[in-house]
Amino acid sequence: MTIPIASRIAGRIDLLAGLFGCGVKAKELEAPKKSSLSRIFSILLGAAMIGVTACSALTSFLSPPQPTLVSTVEPPAPTPTLESSATPIPPTITEQLYPLIINVIADPATISPGGTTVIRMEALSAAATPVKNVTVQIEVEVGIFSDTNDLKITGTTDSNGLFTAEWQCPPGVPFPSEYYFMIKASKAGFVENSQRILVSIR
Repeated sequence: MTIPIASRIAGRIDLLAGLFGCGVKAKELEAPKKSSLSRIFSILLGAAMIGVTACSALTSFLSPPQPTLVSTVEPPAPTPTLESSATPIPPTITEQLYPLIINVIADPATISPGGTTVIRMEALSAAATPVKNVTVQIEVEVGIFSDTNDLKITGTTDSNGLFTAEWQCPPGVPFPSEYYFMIKASKAGFVENSQRILVSIR
């Protein structure tokens, strides 16, 4: 039983007790007589309790129910995906190099101290065709080349793929002796090639 209901029941009992304070008898039930002061107090107390209960009910009726707050947590915004805008690096293309064939001779291959010989070099492709504008470098330990007065000479092949250089042996070299000539040939688009030949001093 709630407090408001109990208050209403108690208030009605006090109100009835005040109203029938003169005494009531019905069959086995008998309410004794009460004094005037007690009756007035009972009436006032009962009316007050009933009034309080009525005011409480009226307040509950007039007060609108409070809305229930529901938490609405918004989901986090999706993180934008950063797409790579870098320019792809193209694959490295390896340049195809063609073989360079060289044929080298010394004419003559045997000379006397102070004598001369001509170094001849021929540059050919894989198809045995002459290759012009091939850079040629020839070096030796002693003597001089007639065109440079030095131990080495550099030049290029002509339209027939030929390069020649005259070399002079020093007159005072001991003999018999042998000297090696190192020949290097190179050109863009071709594999560099090298060869050495021997000149005898007799």
